[in-house]
Formats: sequence, structure tokens, C-alpha cells
Amino acid sequence: MEWFGDFGWFLRDMYRHWVGKLTATLSILLAISPLVRPDFFSGNKGLIHTQWAWWIASAFAFFIASRLAWDEQRTKRIEAEQRAVNAEKKLEDERPKLGITAHSTEGPKAWEQHPMPLVLTIQRLGGRIPTGIRFDPVSSKNGRYLLQFDPLAHIYSSPQESGIGFEVIENGAPQLSASDWEKTRPYQKELLGLFLDNSPMELITLDYILTAHFLDGTESRDQRFTLTFDKQRWRFLINPQV
Repeated sequence: MEWFGDFGWFLRDMYRHWVGKLTATLSILLAISPLVRPDFFSGNKGLIHTQWAWWIASAFAFFIASRLAWDEQRTKRIEAEQRAVNAEKKLEDERPKLGITAHSTEGPKAWEQHPMPLVLTIQRLGGRIPTGIRFDPVSSKNGRYLLQFDPLAHIYSSPQESGIGFEVIENGAPQLSASDWEKTRPYQKELLGLFLDNSPMELITLDYILTAHFLDGTESRDQRFTLTFDKQRWRFLINPQV
């Protein structure tokens, strides 16, 4: 058991301090005490005084050794906890960190003039190289449409960016074939508008949770972002969730 192991180390350290340091020092002091106070340590009373002195010295040595052993074990525990924190921090620093940028037009006029008013790109901001990146579909506020994203094999390091392909489909509609999907490509801007319109009219900002799943070596991880459409500025923004 862990507590017994810690207690055993405490006893070992206490014994080491008691026998190795304090007892030897106190024994020397007790040995020279009769030379300093021969009247106090002579005769039958002196024998009793000597016995009491040994008991008091032993108890004092036991107390000091216990304190030293406790301080030593406490220091070791703090150092072990700090090493664990440093190891966790190093592991955290080495984990992949993703960044997604929303390249968006601003204003209704720019939206109408641009063939695709939103382009999403992703990059690796730090850590190891993530692989097998995929994204959860994002539902419109009223649930009629889905925003689906293409998976990525890997992600480049900053400042290089990888584009994230996406499409808007009607929720529950049959899966389109590749040829049929190509036919819908020219209408993706209109479908994106329908996706945004499928929301309560009173909302000024539309927040959508975009979750990226990826592999860090063999371990699965995920990172969340908030994709926001600002109706006042008529543009998209994106921010990572903390």
C-alpha cells in the first residue's frame, strides 16, 4: 500500500537522523557532562540523573529526528509533484495545437459579388503533427441544414495553411454521388445563405461549434472552435474554445 510505503520511508529517514546524527552528538554531550558537573552525576543520585539525562536526550533526539524526517519526506513529495507537473506541461506543450482561420467577405454587397464568401483554412500552431483530421457536421440553428467538412490526412505547420472543403446539405437528405455533388457546387453560396437563414430572426450573432478530431500518434484528441456569423457586419469570425 502506498501509505505504508511512504511511512516506511519516513521511518527509515527518521532512524538515519536519530542514530546517524543526533544520538552520536548527544552521546558526546552526555559523556562530557560529568566532567563539567561531576557533583551532579556522581553517586547514587548521579546514576539516576544520568539515566534521566539519557531518557530526555533520547526523547529529544526522537523528536528532532521525526521533524527532520518529516521535512525531508515533504520536500521529496513536493519535488516529485513538481516533476509530475513539469512532465505534464512538457507533454501539453508537445500536443498538437490547431488554428482555423475564417477568410470571410464583409457586408451584404461583398457577399453578393464574391463567388464564395467564406473560405476556411487550418494550420498547426505547435506540437506534434496531427493526422486523420475530421470535423463534426455543424447544424443550422433550426436544424434543417448541415454544414459538412472534408477530412484531412495531415496539417502543415504555420504559416502554411490547408484549405477545409465544406458543403451545405439538407439534413436527412440522401447522400449525393460525386457527380451529383459537383452539380451543386455552383449553388454552395446560396445554400450557405439558406443555412444562415435557418435560424431565429431575433439573433444578431449566430454561434456554431466546430469540433476537430485528430490523432496525436495513436491517441485520439479533439479541439473545439466557435464559428460565428455577425449579422451586423455580415461576416464570419472564428475563435478557439478554451
